Amino acid sequence: MPDAIWDLTKDEQDRRYLSARGRDVDQPKALLEFDPETKALTLDDAEPEAPKLKQASGKSEAKILAHFGQDPTPLSKNKIFDAVGGGRNAVFAAVDALVVAGHLAAGADGKYALTALPGL
Repeated sequence: MPDAIWDLTKDEQDRRYLSARGRDVDQPKALLEFDPETKALTLDDAEPEAPKLKQASGKSEAKILAHFGQDPTPLSKNKIFDAVGGGRNAVFAAVDALVVAGHLAAGADGKYALTALPGL
């Protein structure tokens, strides 16, 4: 069994992307660029799905806040995903954004709790 899986993909515009996951490896999909003059490969940190993910995580934030507004029981990220549905990456990004905004707090047990609803 491999320690990491590396994925090289190509889109319709012939741009190449690299992602990797596995033991001690978590490289999100990133643009891989080749400079023919220097023969150098570089990774662009911007993910191609970033705008779509940001929009999806915004919708997920609203769903998460609505859920905690009705049931304030602390939940892990996976349980939050189970409760609100949608895309796992968008939900996890939304949880992180809500923590940064001060609406959720992460407990030592890995569960997230509502600290304040926006506008209250």
